[in-house]
Amino acid sequence: MAARRIFEEISLKFVKQIQFQFCPWEKYANETRTMLTVVGASKVRETNPNCKFKTTVKHDGSPPRVLVQFDDGKKLLFKSEHLTSNEMISKLVEICKTKEAVALNQ
Repeated sequence: MAARRIFEEISLKFVKQIQFQFCPWEKYANETRTMLTVVGASKVRETNPNCKFKTTVKHDGSPPRVLVQFDDGKKLLFKSEHLTSNEMISKLVEICKTKEAVALNQ
């Protein structure tokens, strides 16, 4: 996804909270940090000002994780040490679009 298209696609309308956890010295933390940067951009955050962001920086070599909590109580956990930021963002966009379609049909 091109950077401009990513910002147009992401909507946090149905997201309650996103938790990021990573150890900055681990080689796999970069993709999680990239996702944090993209999803935390003001244009994306404006899609749901009530969405909470929590970032935990660890110094124990633990693997990176992204936990997305939705308004309906469901959770999505990315064990992101072997995922790219594009893969995580694409899945998040896919799930959010599905939730939006369901909400429109009710």
